[in-house]
Amino acid sequence: MKIARIYTFALISLIIIVSGCGFKPINQFGQESYFVEEIDLSGDKRIGYLIKNEILLNSSSNAERILNINLDVNKRKEIKEKNISSKISSYALTLNIDLMIEDKLKTKEIKKTFTRSSSYDVANNHSDTLSNEKKSLENLSKITTEDIINFLTIYLKN
Repeated sequence: MKIARIYTFALISLIIIVSGCGFKPINQFGQESYFVEEIDLSGDKRIGYLIKNEILLNSSSNAERILNINLDVNKRKEIKEKNISSKISSYALTLNIDLMIEDKLKTKEIKKTFTRSSSYDVANNHSDTLSNEKKSLENLSKITTEDIINFLTIYLKN
């Protein structure tokens, strides 16, 4: 009797694990929903190229929607904290991206602004501080790029 319960429990567990629930992330529904014909960059070129490459990777050449995209990338670095002796202890980094999409199928333009901010600490060495800034900026650009791609996917579903 006890062994039958164990086998029943194991069989039910196996069925639940194998069957799955059918969950799909929202950004996988429209993988081939748009083709980016042209991307114009202004502002910070380094971050702009990172974002441009990710958008082009998600673009499909056999999609029915054709888009032209304008990106205006701005980065701002401000002092966040100072210690008692007026030495800077951390910086705040803000990434602001103005996105303008021209949809050739619907012949309309959409404008959206993406803003993200992060902070990083000042290290003992200047090179370590620059490394912290670079890592923080890369993380901000990755997160913002995901936001832009999700926005494109959701916008083009409608």
